[in-house]
Amino acid sequence: MIFWFAAELPALCVVAALLELDATCVGQWMVSRPLVLAPLLGWLCGSAAAGVSVGILMELITLDDLPVGSAMPLNATVAAASAVLLASGPFALEPAAAFPAGIALGGAFSKVEVRLRSARARLSRSAEAALNAGRLPKLGRFIAMGWTWQAVASGVFLYATVAAMGPILSWGWYLGPAFVRQGLSLAFASAQCLGWATALFALRPR
Repeated sequence: MIFWFAAELPALCVVAALLELDATCVGQWMVSRPLVLAPLLGWLCGSAAAGVSVGILMELITLDDLPVGSAMPLNATVAAASAVLLASGPFALEPAAAFPAGIALGGAFSKVEVRLRSARARLSRSAEAALNAGRLPKLGRFIAMGWTWQAVASGVFLYATVAAMGPILSWGWYLGPAFVRQGLSLAFASAQCLGWATALFALRPR
């Protein structure tokens, strides 16, 4: 248990945080999408089946939610990573409980991203002010700062929330009423229908 919290979970959060940069900051090679990230994390955690199921469902549900312009939907990468990490380790949750918890955490992190965007906007204004003053802005430094802020924020958020919520949710799952477990299990099984409906809506002719 100590090794999970002291080594494994931090390392997995670092991997997720670095891949999360692909969503808006670096590359955009789609490695941050749940369909790629969740199975990878699941494999690294030894929970490959949970990673695949979470990744497919999260991808389908968030397929049409992209952080474009002023839009700030839930962070699908953080949501998928949170769900997989909650479904792994010594306090592994059932995917039926880890999945909605991941969605909630992805939505919570979108609030953090609003502040991160504001911080990066200030960097842009600093670069613009340097140009207006006839100086070359330190673009490399500004870009590195933006990337670092994003990676640190997502990594710390993942570790703090999973480490704090994992044991609580795991105990609650087994100690809570049976009808809650049954309801969440039924909802998770039915989520495939919602996912495919969302995917069909996203892929409709426009």
